Amino acid sequence: MDATEPGRALGQLKAELHGRGWSARLDERVLAVSNPNVPALNDTVTFTEGEFRYTWGPAIGTIADVPGVADRIERQLRTVQQQGTQ
Repeated sequence: MDATEPGRALGQLKAELHGRGWSARLDERVLAVSNPNVPALNDTVTFTEGEFRYTWGPAIGTIADVPGVADRIERQLRTVQQQGTQ
């Protein structure tokens, strides 16, 4: 099993997000992520062909940049008030 396997890659991203206090639940090959302050702000992420992607399409980043992927997810799921603090 290597880091490019979807379950392992999504598990690494889940651990990164949990370390930042974000909610992330791994369900087979999909990672459900939500803003801890506003759970209605949520999205799902997959891992295919070496890239993390939103299930609706756009690539977020590669396994080589899990912290950067977590940063981009956080930016996507922030409220207007949270955007002003970061």
